Amino acid sequence: MGEDTHQGRGIYFPDRDLAFLQGAAREFENYLLSQEIYWPLESQHGRPALPFLSMGGLLLAMVRLRAVCRSLSDPDAEAFQRSAARLAALRARWASVMARKIATEARSHLNLWHSFLMDLAESPHSAADRYPQDVRERVLLSLLATQPESTLLDAAHRRAVAELDRELRLRFREGEFVWDSRLTSVFPRSDFWFLYGQPAVP
Repeated sequence: MGEDTHQGRGIYFPDRDLAFLQGAAREFENYLLSQEIYWPLESQHGRPALPFLSMGGLLLAMVRLRAVCRSLSDPDAEAFQRSAARLAALRARWASVMARKIATEARSHLNLWHSFLMDLAESPHSAADRYPQDVRERVLLSLLATQPESTLLDAAHRRAVAELDRELRLRFREGEFVWDSRLTSVFPRSDFWFLYGQPAVP
């Protein structure tokens, strides 16, 4: 559903996240007032198509941009701050709506992450090759669960995530950070251990 796909072993491109964040800031209130979990964004000035807006995608973009904000040009840094400020104001206004969005989206990512781990068990070589991309689902689960508005994520959901973590640890081999190394400051090993290594394959 128009997911961000530029992250993985490749280089991180902040300009894509910034364009997405600006589009999200323009449409965020409409998104919150809708029943949709994934909301289409229009690109500006002939730029490439933007990913669909979702709470998880928005949180991920903001975290990644914080990792590189000091290297942004002055205009880009100002655009980032303006968009972040507007989003923060709307979050405060619509906290209860956000809680419902987060809970619904988290269930979707849990299902996708579970499906990936099933693929890993059944076809370890092909699934392990996809790990740097598909681990995004596990990152989104963490980001969503640690928001102030995550109050509707119940104990059963958190237990399910923990159980999947136990399954992954059984075959996980610690190693290098699987995404662009510039992002390590915002994804510490202590909280995002699953980004520091790969599943071992027979």
